[in-house]
Amino acid sequence: MSVYDNVDLGLRTQGKKLMKEEKDKRINQALRDADLCEEFGGNLKREAVSP
Repeated sequence: MSVYDNVDLGLRTQGKKLMKEEKDKRINQALRDADLCEEFGGNLKREAVSP
């Protein structure tokens, strides 16, 4: 599961159904709020654990 998928799961468990553009904004904001944006940057969709 990627970082993107993990944050998206949190949004979905809160009952939020969002269009892709809004979801991307919220995921990026959540990473900035957690001070993780620089760490993951462009690698949001890369799998966190290799199979």
